[in-house]
Amino acid sequence: MKIRNMKGKLIFFVYILLLIIALEVNVKKFEKLPYYEPNVIFAVDFNEDNPHIHKESKIPGLIFELDSNVESTWQGVKIRTNSMGVRDREYDKKKPENTYRIIGLGDSVTFGANIDENETFLNILEEKLNYQSDKNFEVINAGVSAYNIIQYYISLKNKLMVYDPDLVILNFYQNDYIPINFLKKYKNFNQTYNAGGNYKREEILAQNLAGFFPFPFKWNYFLLKNFAFYRFLNIKSYNIASKINSDYYIPDAYTYLNGIEPVKENKQALLDIIELSKKEKFDLIIVVHPNLEKEDNNDKWIRTVPVQKYDVPTLDLYDHYISKNVSPVELKRVPQDFIHPNVRGNKIIGEAIYDFLIYEDLINIK
Repeated sequence: MKIRNMKGKLIFFVYILLLIIALEVNVKKFEKLPYYEPNVIFAVDFNEDNPHIHKESKIPGLIFELDSNVESTWQGVKIRTNSMGVRDREYDKKKPENTYRIIGLGDSVTFGANIDENETFLNILEEKLNYQSDKNFEVINAGVSAYNIIQYYISLKNKLMVYDPDLVILNFYQNDYIPINFLKKYKNFNQTYNAGGNYKREEILAQNLAGFFPFPFKWNYFLLKNFAFYRFLNIKSYNIASKINSDYYIPDAYTYLNGIEPVKENKQALLDIIELSKKEKFDLIIVVHPNLEKEDNNDKWIRTVPVQKYDVPTLDLYDHYISKNVSPVELKRVPQDFIHPNVRGNKIIGEAIYDFLIYEDLINIK
């Protein structure tokens, strides 16, 4: 009887072990899929066949940036960067005569995730401006995937002002309030603001999620660093907890930098950009990009405070879509992607910005 019980226990143990191994193998494969991005570090976007398009930045506070003079394939499309590390052609740093220069700030929506350079809404805007005008219009795409408003401000102030812009278009999407996908614990905001460096996904998760399951820190660190299934359990469990109690468990907390109030700091960065526009004498507009679902859920602050309190013209694309009888759902790049607009969406956005600039008398094309 004892032998039979031992055999049964052994079979059960082997079964559990094989199940864990199968789960581990499959979750590791799942982690490698392009849409599984619990904490992608764009500064180390490894690609064996093509050059990296990102690099660690030397500018204080700018965690990473696009590398200079790169030609590569990323997210399925050809990417080129110029000597300043923006996804665009080369521009003279000294602005040519009779030229009106525009810089577009933004994240992957502006960068043009999964679409060709000539299909981005900033490129569409440049074509329309030059087609209708006697002037020369240059629209520089300074969008970088995963940037937030803090990164917009730092890159604009410390890198892009060399272009001497006449107008800056700040393209806002709702996740621009949260920290970029760079995860490490710091004691205060200043430490994070000046942080740099690259960290592996496993090390980052180990530092940020190790306190969630009730095991000693060293155990959690070891398990999170070495086992994909345990990382998966931590992330999913935390996300469920955040839906139950979002005050205690911060939503998407694995992208939350410990000790920082991300919304507050990013709103302050926007005010810093407004102040910079006054100091450097360039015009500023804000374009609010909606979630491409049936309803818009962007924060009201971005659509009201800048324009009402600081007189910054603001284009709400959700209102524009509704006025044109366009459903945002139709503009999804793929069904599961509610962030990035497809080619048609980019065309609509470029035309909407053009109309906004002209009809609101924000720009003179003659």
